[in-house]
Amino acid sequence: GRNYVETSPRRGSLATQVFFEGFLESLLLLASKVPLLQMEKSLRSWGFTAGPLYWADWFGLENLLELGQRKGISTSILDLFQQMAKRGWNGIDSGKGWFLHLKNSWVPNNLAANLTGQFVTTPKDPIWDSMSKSNRLREGRERILLRMLLEISRLRGLNNDLDPKDWDYLMVRGLGWPAFTGGPKAWVQKRGLEYWQSLANNLGNRLGPAYQLGNSWDFW
Repeated sequence: GRNYVETSPRRGSLATQVFFEGFLESLLLLASKVPLLQMEKSLRSWGFTAGPLYWADWFGLENLLELGQRKGISTSILDLFQQMAKRGWNGIDSGKGWFLHLKNSWVPNNLAANLTGQFVTTPKDPIWDSMSKSNRLREGRERILLRMLLEISRLRGLNNDLDPKDWDYLMVRGLGWPAFTGGPKAWVQKRGLEYWQSLANNLGNRLGPAYQLGNSWDFW
Protein backbone atom coordinates (compact mmCIF):
# COMPACT_ATOMS: atom_id res chain seq x y z
CA GLY A 1 0.00 0.00 0.00
CA ARG A 2 3.01 2.31 -0.11
CA ASN A 3 4.24 4.45 -2.97
CA TYR A 4 7.34 3.25 -4.80
CA VAL A 5 10.49 5.17 -3.84
CA GLU A 6 14.00 4.78 -5.24
CA THR A 7 16.47 3.57 -2.60
CA SER A 8 19.22 2.17 -4.83
CA PRO A 9 22.71 3.76 -5.14
CA ARG A 10 21.79 5.57 -8.35
CA ARG A 11 23.37 9.01 -8.60
CA GLY A 12 20.01 10.77 -8.65
CA SER A 13 18.13 8.69 -6.09
CA LEU A 14 16.61 10.48 -3.12
CA ALA A 15 18.64 8.53 -0.57
CA THR A 16 21.85 9.27 -2.48
CA GLN A 17 21.19 13.01 -2.48
CA VAL A 18 20.48 13.02 1.25
CA PHE A 19 23.57 11.02 2.17
CA PHE A 20 25.70 13.20 -0.11
CA GLU A 21 24.84 16.23 2.05
CA GLY A 22 25.91 14.32 5.14
CA PHE A 23 29.09 13.35 3.31
CA LEU A 24 29.94 16.99 2.52
CA GLU A 25 29.48 17.89 6.17
CA SER A 26 31.68 14.96 7.16
CA LEU A 27 34.47 16.35 4.98
CA LEU A 28 34.26 19.65 6.87
CA LEU A 29 34.50 17.77 10.15
CA LEU A 30 37.51 15.80 8.91
CA ALA A 31 39.17 19.08 7.95
CA SER A 32 38.35 20.33 11.47
CA LYS A 33 40.42 17.47 12.92
CA VAL A 34 37.59 15.18 14.01
CA PRO A 35 39.15 11.69 13.90
CA LEU A 36 37.75 9.60 11.06
CA LEU A 37 37.30 6.43 13.11
CA GLN A 38 35.60 8.21 16.01
CA MET A 39 33.22 9.98 13.63
CA GLU A 40 32.20 6.69 12.03
CA LYS A 41 31.78 4.96 15.39
CA SER A 42 29.73 7.84 16.76
CA LEU A 43 27.20 7.56 13.93
CA ARG A 44 27.04 3.77 14.08
CA SER A 45 26.63 3.75 17.86
CA TRP A 46 23.72 6.18 17.45
CA GLY A 47 22.07 3.70 15.11
CA PHE A 48 23.19 4.36 11.54
CA THR A 49 24.10 1.35 9.43
CA ALA A 50 27.15 3.32 8.25
CA GLY A 51 28.33 6.91 8.27
CA PRO A 52 28.47 9.13 5.17
CA LEU A 53 32.20 8.58 4.62
CA TYR A 54 31.80 4.80 4.62
CA TRP A 55 28.79 5.25 2.35
CA ALA A 56 31.01 7.32 0.03
CA ASP A 57 33.43 4.40 -0.30
CA TRP A 58 30.53 2.11 -1.12
CA PHE A 59 29.08 4.62 -3.62
CA GLY A 60 32.44 4.96 -5.37
CA LEU A 61 34.70 7.90 -6.13
CA GLU A 62 33.70 8.10 -9.79
CA ASN A 63 30.05 8.46 -8.82
CA LEU A 64 30.93 11.06 -6.15
CA LEU A 65 32.82 13.11 -8.71
CA GLU A 66 29.98 13.02 -11.21
CA LEU A 67 27.36 13.86 -8.59
CA GLY A 68 29.51 16.66 -7.17
CA GLN A 69 29.98 18.21 -10.59
CA ARG A 70 26.25 18.03 -11.27
CA LYS A 71 25.43 19.67 -7.93
CA GLY A 72 28.06 22.38 -8.40
CA ILE A 73 30.07 21.76 -5.22
CA SER A 74 33.29 23.67 -4.57
CA THR A 75 36.20 23.09 -6.91
CA SER A 76 38.46 22.35 -3.93
CA ILE A 77 36.41 19.25 -3.08
CA LEU A 78 36.38 18.18 -6.72
CA ASP A 79 40.16 18.59 -6.69
CA LEU A 80 40.27 16.37 -3.60
CA PHE A 81 38.34 13.66 -5.47
CA GLN A 82 40.78 13.87 -8.38
CA GLN A 83 43.77 13.56 -6.07
CA MET A 84 42.23 10.50 -4.45
CA ALA A 85 41.63 8.99 -7.89
CA LYS A 86 45.32 9.48 -8.74
CA ARG A 87 46.20 7.48 -5.63
CA GLY A 88 43.76 4.71 -6.52
CA TRP A 89 41.54 5.46 -3.52
CA ASN A 90 38.33 4.75 -5.40
CA GLY A 91 36.32 3.12 -2.61
CA ILE A 92 35.39 -0.41 -1.63
CA ASP A 93 35.94 -1.84 -5.12
CA SER A 94 39.62 -0.82 -5.02
CA GLY A 95 40.01 -1.66 -1.33
CA LYS A 96 40.88 1.92 -0.42
CA GLY A 97 38.96 5.15 0.01
CA TRP A 98 38.38 7.07 3.21
CA PHE A 99 38.76 3.63 4.75
CA LEU A 100 41.00 0.66 4.02
CA HIS A 101 38.71 -2.26 3.28
CA LEU A 102 40.30 -5.53 4.34
CA LYS A 103 38.93 -9.03 3.87
CA ASN A 104 36.83 -9.12 7.03
CA SER A 105 37.21 -5.63 8.48
CA TRP A 106 37.89 -2.00 7.74
CA VAL A 107 40.16 0.65 9.26
CA PRO A 108 40.44 4.41 8.65
CA ASN A 109 42.67 5.62 5.85
CA ASN A 110 44.41 8.37 7.79
CA LEU A 111 46.28 9.46 4.67
CA ALA A 112 42.93 10.25 3.06
CA ALA A 113 41.88 12.17 6.18
CA ASN A 114 45.09 14.22 6.02
CA LEU A 115 44.59 14.85 2.31
CA THR A 116 41.08 16.09 3.00
CA GLY A 117 42.51 18.71 5.37
CA GLN A 118 44.73 20.00 2.58
CA PHE A 119 41.84 20.68 0.21
CA VAL A 120 38.82 21.43 2.39
CA THR A 121 38.83 24.78 4.20
CA THR A 122 36.77 25.56 7.28
CA PRO A 123 35.87 28.94 8.80
CA LYS A 124 37.59 30.09 11.97
CA ASP A 125 35.41 29.13 14.90
CA PRO A 126 36.66 29.93 18.43
CA ILE A 127 33.72 28.07 19.97
CA TRP A 128 34.69 24.88 18.13
CA ASP A 129 38.34 25.35 19.11
CA SER A 130 37.38 25.54 22.79
CA MET A 131 35.27 22.33 22.74
CA SER A 132 36.35 19.04 24.24
CA LYS A 133 36.77 16.06 21.89
CA SER A 134 33.52 14.50 23.10
CA ASN A 135 31.56 17.71 22.50
CA ARG A 136 33.06 18.02 19.03
CA LEU A 137 31.87 14.51 18.21
CA ARG A 138 28.40 15.25 19.55
CA GLU A 139 28.07 18.52 17.66
CA GLY A 140 29.58 16.93 14.57
CA ARG A 141 26.87 14.29 14.55
CA GLU A 142 24.18 16.95 14.95
CA ARG A 143 25.67 18.92 12.06
CA ILE A 144 25.56 15.87 9.81
CA LEU A 145 21.97 15.12 10.84
CA LEU A 146 20.86 18.70 10.26
CA ARG A 147 22.39 18.85 6.78
CA MET A 148 20.65 15.59 5.88
CA LEU A 149 17.33 16.76 7.32
CA LEU A 150 17.57 20.02 5.37
CA GLU A 151 18.10 18.05 2.18
CA ILE A 152 15.13 15.79 2.96
CA SER A 153 12.90 18.83 3.47
CA ARG A 154 14.17 20.39 0.22
CA LEU A 155 13.49 17.20 -1.73
CA ARG A 156 10.10 16.90 -0.07
CA GLY A 157 9.17 20.20 -1.70
CA LEU A 158 10.01 18.67 -5.08
CA ASN A 159 8.18 15.38 -4.40
CA ASN A 160 4.84 16.29 -2.88
CA ASP A 161 3.31 12.98 -3.97
CA LEU A 162 5.16 11.11 -1.20
CA ASP A 163 3.41 10.75 2.14
CA PRO A 164 5.52 11.67 5.23
CA LYS A 165 5.40 7.99 6.25
CA ASP A 166 6.95 7.10 2.90
CA TRP A 167 9.85 9.41 3.68
CA ASP A 168 10.41 7.74 7.03
CA TYR A 169 10.30 4.33 5.35
CA LEU A 170 12.72 5.47 2.65
CA MET A 171 15.23 6.92 5.10
CA VAL A 172 15.18 3.93 7.49
CA ARG A 173 15.18 1.17 4.86
CA GLY A 174 17.07 2.89 2.05
CA LEU A 175 19.46 5.14 3.96
CA GLY A 176 20.06 3.22 7.17
CA TRP A 177 18.57 5.99 9.31
CA PRO A 178 18.37 4.77 12.94
CA ALA A 179 15.15 2.79 13.21
CA PHE A 180 14.72 3.54 16.93
CA THR A 181 13.89 7.16 16.05
CA GLY A 182 10.87 6.11 14.00
CA GLY A 183 12.34 7.95 11.01
CA PRO A 184 13.46 11.54 10.41
CA LYS A 185 10.03 13.14 10.75
CA ALA A 186 9.33 11.44 14.06
CA TRP A 187 12.80 12.43 15.32
CA VAL A 188 12.43 16.07 14.29
CA GLN A 189 9.07 16.30 16.02
CA LYS A 190 10.38 14.59 19.14
CA ARG A 191 13.21 17.12 19.53
CA GLY A 192 10.85 20.00 18.83
CA LEU A 193 11.01 23.06 16.58
CA GLU A 194 12.72 25.19 19.23
CA TYR A 195 15.67 22.80 19.38
CA TRP A 196 16.23 22.82 15.62
CA GLN A 197 15.84 26.59 15.37
CA SER A 198 18.39 27.05 18.13
CA LEU A 199 20.84 24.61 16.52
CA ALA A 200 20.45 26.16 13.07
CA ASN A 201 20.91 29.70 14.39
CA ASN A 202 23.96 28.71 16.41
CA LEU A 203 25.64 26.95 13.49
CA GLY A 204 24.55 29.58 10.99
CA ASN A 205 26.07 32.40 13.03
CA ARG A 206 29.34 30.51 13.41
CA LEU A 207 29.72 28.67 10.12
CA GLY A 208 27.48 30.22 7.48
CA PRO A 209 24.04 29.95 5.88
CA ALA A 210 24.17 26.27 4.91
CA TYR A 211 22.55 25.34 8.24
CA GLN A 212 19.66 27.79 8.18
CA LEU A 213 16.11 26.45 8.18
CA GLY A 214 14.28 27.43 4.99
CA ASN A 215 10.62 27.50 4.13
CA SER A 216 10.78 23.80 3.24
CA TRP A 217 11.38 23.05 6.92
CA ASP A 218 7.63 23.45 7.38
CA PHE A 219 7.40 19.88 6.07
CA TRP A 220 8.37 18.66 9.53
